Amino acid sequence: ESPGQLADGFQGGPLAARLDVGDEGSGDGGALAQLFERYPQAYYDLLNLGFRFGIAAGSDFPYGAFIGANRTYVYSGPDRPFTPDDWFRGLKEGRTFITQGPVVDFRVDKERPGAVLKRRRGESLSISVRTQAHPLVGSPRKITLICFGEHLRELESNDPSFASMEGHWKIEVNESLWLAVRIDAHNGAIAHTSPIYVEVDGHPTRHPRRFARLAREAVQRLVAAEETLDGLRQGRKTALLRNRDYAYWASQNPEPFKRRLRKARRYYEGLLDRVSKPAVQPG
Repeated sequence: ESPGQLADGFQGGPLAARLDVGDEGSGDGGALAQLFERYPQAYYDLLNLGFRFGIAAGSDFPYGAFIGANRTYVYSGPDRPFTPDDWFRGLKEGRTFITQGPVVDFRVDKERPGAVLKRRRGESLSISVRTQAHPLVGSPRKITLICFGEHLRELESNDPSFASMEGHWKIEVNESLWLAVRIDAHNGAIAHTSPIYVEVDGHPTRHPRRFARLAREAVQRLVAAEETLDGLRQGRKTALLRNRDYAYWASQNPEPFKRRLRKARRYYEGLLDRVSKPAVQPG
């Protein structure tokens, strides 16, 4: 088990599990995505912190439904034979959507999920979404365009016999952001894309108003995790570790995890320090 997997056992759920990555701009969000139905805001919070996580899902143990209920689709590129290397490259680059039924084609200015668009303040974006599924699989009921974890646009269908839906919008951008799409089906199935990132005038895609709070919460969780490890080494019982296997692993191998926690804490503290300093105006 890696330190990132170990953190899944800490109180705070999957957000705490992935706040120890400490790598600028990218990471592996697969384990978090498997809990997406229960914790969608945790995924959005990571994106709002400025990380660029492609979404992935699967049906491993102890998943409670049937095999294949959660699937990951990857855009591996046009006009060439499929290869596993292309599939894994697309997965790493975030050119994905996860689904329990509907398929999704989401584009911003013709670019697909995982893309980073460079734009200037006041420019417009052309957004298109197409989704479809057989009614027995889960015909689409609602398209939701998501920006910073909030619903920006919605389109609904009341007829479950319609196997497809389309949405088209134009929006003006005045700040950097990320966009993704969620599909809700008539039978309760969901689908969700990885984000498309829009950098406006070179600014990062983290949430301009929530970032500082999320980073402070990350620091608090990391400090609590380190204190928990100290307690385990001293034989103290703690409620912060819910899983006994994780508790045993941490008590036997605390130092690698503590080094990762300290590195991540310094990373977030450095980010907070930088964003708290006023920008220097040219003289």
